[in-house]
Amino acid sequence: MRGMSSEEKRKQKFVGRELTGATEEKRRKKVKKIFASLKEEGWGEVWDDRTLRHVASSEQTYLSHMNRGTSVGHAEILETLMNWGITEMGWLGNHEHTDDEGKVTKPFLAYAESTRAFDDKRHRVDTVVSLKVGEDVTSNFPTIEDGRIEMALDVTVWARDVTLAPEAARVEEEEYFADKISRANNETNEFQEEVPFGFTQVDFYKDPWEVDDSGKRVKRALRWVPRFVVGVNGEEADEIRKRDFRYDKVSGKYVPKDAEIVEADWMVALAGFKVMSEILAQAEMLMQMMPDKFRDSDECMAARERLAVIRDKMRRGLRRNVAGTARLMAEAGVLPDEMARVLQGASVRQAVVMLERGLMEIEGIYDPTYAGIIRATESFKECAASPKSEILRQLRPRNRGVKWTGVRTKMLEWE
Repeated sequence: MRGMSSEEKRKQKFVGRELTGATEEKRRKKVKKIFASLKEEGWGEVWDDRTLRHVASSEQTYLSHMNRGTSVGHAEILETLMNWGITEMGWLGNHEHTDDEGKVTKPFLAYAESTRAFDDKRHRVDTVVSLKVGEDVTSNFPTIEDGRIEMALDVTVWARDVTLAPEAARVEEEEYFADKISRANNETNEFQEEVPFGFTQVDFYKDPWEVDDSGKRVKRALRWVPRFVVGVNGEEADEIRKRDFRYDKVSGKYVPKDAEIVEADWMVALAGFKVMSEILAQAEMLMQMMPDKFRDSDECMAARERLAVIRDKMRRGLRRNVAGTARLMAEAGVLPDEMARVLQGASVRQAVVMLERGLMEIEGIYDPTYAGIIRATESFKECAASPKSEILRQLRPRNRGVKWTGVRTKMLEWE
């Protein structure tokens, strides 16, 4: 290898490993290790060995090709923040609610947990949220017998390309999130049944509310899970990391600081507001986009009832949180003075609409991630009202996204 450049030597060394089979042997060892961990965790009770070997092989591939960099770091922080905000700060529930007539409803419990690499890459699910609802809900929705609802979140960040003209950037944002919302990358029929537009499956789910005889959380697969794309601006996620998180050397991850610090940050409060608004808009969209061939099934009825509960809970959550979010923003000086004055005299319902519009229109609080998600969602709602809607509802492109242009379906190709 004398006379070779360092790059040539590196390539030659790699080829040598390939020829001896050392690289493949290392991969096999890693796959065996992942398979053993799956068995040790008890997933053999849910899936057979053949499926677990497929999962172990997939996870090894995903992990070895995992991209690193700023965007990935922002997404990891946002995922941690999402779990913390939902489970500890009550973004989606955990608070008593007093309605206009003074009636207090029971607490609405929510728990969020990150998924395995397999569900992350295969089903595009970063976090599974389990919602435990009270009797006041289950009495009106007969399919929610156990009082629990699960939903899947694809947590993402996005930063506007400042080199583009505003209108071009707006189109790019909408198309990116139309792709995120619609893309199907689920398993083949060998591992998963067909699911409707906007739904997915979660193969590795630990029920936070149910334990077995040994005290371990029950493991099972979830089918027909509504999937929501949620996120905030990447720069905002980075600011949240700097102000509200610390690096834990033991786990090698960023963890939230004291609850008082996190809860007092206007960016965190606003992130919770955005997440609820995004879920609300997509829950309404999924109810409208249900393909006709599913409409008469029992699964469809159960899915629609769960979406209705999610819609109602997100609406209540926005009204509950809007005043506190606006106050923290005003104290930080990031809420335009005129908007702050109008919000003070507005009803709770009006305040929610005003803040949502501000996030899509007002410079300074405009969030390209939020705006892109909402615009893409509105596009699919428009499609649902179109005579041609069934064309898009029936599309199940593998690893491809779609967008409704107003007259036709546009196929999207994003990496």
